[in-house]
Amino acid sequence: MRLDNLTKEQMDMCDVIWNITDEHEFRKVSHTWSPGKMNMALTLIQIMAHEELEYEIEQMKSYPLVEDWLSVNLLHK
Repeated sequence: MRLDNLTKEQMDMCDVIWNITDEHEFRKVSHTWSPGKMNMALTLIQIMAHEELEYEIEQMKSYPLVEDWLSVNLLHK
């Protein structure tokens, strides 16, 4: 995964997040973080999740959920 234009602090936080294995470990590591640092971590987690989803979507050849949704919604109009 590649995230561009991060500060050093954000890159360091990404390294910490990337090495956490589960929610219990996240709570253990993050319990002393300031609200600002926690907000940064949660924001970076969301960005990482979106980047992973974007990668998965780019690999798709078709989009059955979207096609089903469109067919149902277009039929009811």
